[in-house]
Amino acid sequence: RADTTAAQQKTPKHRTKKDLIPDLQVFKDLDQRAVQAPEGHASIKDLVLYLIQTAKTPLEKARVLFRWVTSHIQYDVVSYVTGRSGSKDVTPGGVFKTRMSVCQGYADLYNEMCRLAEVECVTISGRSKGGSYRVGQKFGPGSDHAWNAVKIEGRWYLLDCTWAAGNGDLQKRTFEFKYNEHYFFTDPEVFVTNHHPTDNKWQLLEKPST
Repeated sequence: RADTTAAQQKTPKHRTKKDLIPDLQVFKDLDQRAVQAPEGHASIKDLVLYLIQTAKTPLEKARVLFRWVTSHIQYDVVSYVTGRSGSKDVTPGGVFKTRMSVCQGYADLYNEMCRLAEVECVTISGRSKGGSYRVGQKFGPGSDHAWNAVKIEGRWYLLDCTWAAGNGDLQKRTFEFKYNEHYFFTDPEVFVTNHHPTDNKWQLLEKPST
């Protein structure tokens, strides 16, 4: 029993978003810094150094970077609708320059910003119930979406910069910035209802769904 207890103590259990962040008001100043960040930074690194200047913890760094991406990178609806996103530069540098991308670019840029801020982050690929999803549709093989997870205090938390940034109108081919707090550190049992990673371990559930 002693060994079992020790093992359990070494493996941190998931904490809900509410457990980790009881009051979102703690991010008020960081959010404002991100949203109102001046343009003109010469590189991603310069931007990251500016953003995290007042961030004291990995959580605060993860937050301010998330709010910058979700308030400055617009979704490339035209490329998504026409299927031409593969011809665009969705590397972190390319997205930083154009301020526009599809999901892969959002996720990879956020990942790179976290790396520069020394926050452990991964990009996750999988299937999602996005704009083209139809009720009753089954998740097929392969991947049509990308998102991230960051490690805070020994635990992984899920987030989706793309879906948090705003709304795309596929008919009008336009995008409107409209921040959605739901997709920052979404609890795994909720996240899995519309995000299914290729690697089931990134469901972050004790018993992954199939």
